[in-house]
Amino acid sequence: MRYIPQPNVNDDTILTALSANSALASHPQLGMHIALIRESYATYIHANSNPLSISAPQPLQLLDALADAMRWHYLRPPRELDYLADIRMKGSPDVCPMCGSLKTGTLDHVYEKSRFPEFSFFSKNIVPACDCNNRRQQSHQGIQHGERVLHPYFDPQMNQRLVRAKITSVSGSYLKPLIELEVCIPDTDPLFPAVKYHLQSVIMRTQVIQYLEHFWPKILRFYNDYFKLPTDNFTITELDHAVNEALSVCDRRRSTPNNWDSMLIAGLAINPVAMAFLGQHIRDMRSGKINPEDI
Repeated sequence: MRYIPQPNVNDDTILTALSANSALASHPQLGMHIALIRESYATYIHANSNPLSISAPQPLQLLDALADAMRWHYLRPPRELDYLADIRMKGSPDVCPMCGSLKTGTLDHVYEKSRFPEFSFFSKNIVPACDCNNRRQQSHQGIQHGERVLHPYFDPQMNQRLVRAKITSVSGSYLKPLIELEVCIPDTDPLFPAVKYHLQSVIMRTQVIQYLEHFWPKILRFYNDYFKLPTDNFTITELDHAVNEALSVCDRRRSTPNNWDSMLIAGLAINPVAMAFLGQHIRDMRSGKINPEDI
């Protein structure tokens, strides 16, 4: 997850240009409804995209032919929508703003275009994403109070730590632990229901757990690649410092603390038992008691 700048796109100018293009399937109906669509764009921005706001936009009652044409414009963009390629490739090339994976390449409609065809090519409703775009549930809001999908253009809190791993020993060992994800802001925070809903409906529908389960043995085996420790002995305080420094590096590298690597290291940093296991594991690796090939 990541808060990113809104696209530098003049949606009103593009809407006007599309409505004037007589070669498009949306002509002339788009021109006939342009004032209504502009008003819906303005409502979306005024509500900061929050579907729970009293001023949140409601689906327009567009003719089926116009609704289908607007969705088709997104799927087969005319020249007026060239900016879509820039959002897809340049909007956030190193981390998915929606789930925190280390990849992008697709576009996600925050308000689903099936119910909101008027936002099919509205730049403020389209965010770069990875394949979580195809995995998340279609609805952008839940049924309980405060439940909604977070928006990378309108929720600056996405650049504070919201989600981290919960690492639990299995049969008393952290060699192959149980790894889950948890919301790490207080449940009294007004944003908590939204983060929890986003975690369940977006992040957990990805391969994040499989990724973290694969990342953990890498940390154990190649600890020198992640943690700067004294070459001889080290204290638990020095290990704690090294883990938190590694966490800061991950946060800076991806410009968000909510990338998948940071989620795991953040979970390690607040788990003293897992930290003690890591310290002993590193000592055993250095002494030759543990063969790296066995991890």
